[in-house]
Amino acid sequence: MELYHLRSFIAVAEEGHLTNAAKRLHTSQPAVSAHIKTLEEDLEVKLFSRTPKGMILTEAGDILKAQAHKVLTAVEEFHTKAKRLRSDLAGAIRIGLNTDSEYLRLTDLISTVSEKHPNLELHLSQNSSDRILAAIRAEEMDAGFVFYENPYSDIKAHALRRSRVLIVAPVEWEDRVRDASFADLAKMPWVWPARYCPLGALVLDHFESRGFCPARTIHADSEDVIRRLVLGGKGLSIMREDEAEALRAEGKIVCCQTDQNQDIGMDIFFVYHRDRKDDPEILALLDAVRRVWNPTQ
Repeated sequence: MELYHLRSFIAVAEEGHLTNAAKRLHTSQPAVSAHIKTLEEDLEVKLFSRTPKGMILTEAGDILKAQAHKVLTAVEEFHTKAKRLRSDLAGAIRIGLNTDSEYLRLTDLISTVSEKHPNLELHLSQNSSDRILAAIRAEEMDAGFVFYENPYSDIKAHALRRSRVLIVAPVEWEDRVRDASFADLAKMPWVWPARYCPLGALVLDHFESRGFCPARTIHADSEDVIRRLVLGGKGLSIMREDEAEALRAEGKIVCCQTDQNQDIGMDIFFVYHRDRKDDPEILALLDAVRRVWNPTQ
């Protein structure tokens, strides 16, 4: 029996399906199925009842699930205590970035971490919020920044800042969008973020709750591409207030002001796995994030 057998066991028990468990673990369904089969053979206990609706824990499986959690928690605590015995933190910590480095105050974060923990390396990777959460749950990433409200019980999220979201238009459309209503804006051409983008989902929900459906003509999953298309006169789009106001000040876009779009906003979160809440590396990174963002002010 290996630790990955227990991780697969818990994932299937919590998800109720081999497919969902495989997605959560970032592996294949046959691999998860093989892990469960091996575990059942090693223990000589049937852990699940296979039904058309999914995998249901047997009475024995339900009892052993609690024990499996204890084993994995004990292993994590073992690693944590070992790290605390070191005089200084060392090694690499993988961080997911969901937007531009300036907004995430990345330069200040790196400086703060380097000052207190010079032997701790930060490995940074750009990705979408949903993929960062999936990577943390699959133990492929240690921490990250996301725009999602935390949907998972095994993810610890710290809200850092709330940002308004503005509807923006090409600068040559200024007369066209001046005094335009929400319904008028919905009829115009749009450059729309990918559906999995929380920013796009947020504003789409805002439109649909008022009975409108934006005339989406171009889809893009890159903030840079969206920005370039708006500057190129291809359509309306949505941007964080800080980014929109900077481009407006340069005379490159106009911000559409309607009474109905003033309440669109989203939060940026710093996230990591709950099982690592006492991990010295995570605590060091969290301390640096709090120093840089100072969310209490």
